[in-house]
Amino acid sequence: MLCTPEWFSANFREDFKMGRHFLFVRDFDYTQLERFVRSYCASCGEASTWQALAEKLARFGKWEFEDYVPYRSPPTAW
Repeated sequence: MLCTPEWFSANFREDFKMGRHFLFVRDFDYTQLERFVRSYCASCGEASTWQALAEKLARFGKWEFEDYVPYRSPPTAW
């Protein structure tokens, strides 16, 4: 989630708000945002598996498969 301090102030009324998955910007500038995201992704480097790389990238923003657990059907009772 990308937000300016003004947006955050206007939209959150709780006493506390955790900052995970929020990217605060002073002003929205698409070019600077793209440069930042590309730089962050490049800084993650390489990984031996897709899962390992995805975990690094997920620190930046919420990933659609975060906390995903494959479905396992319950054992069949005989």
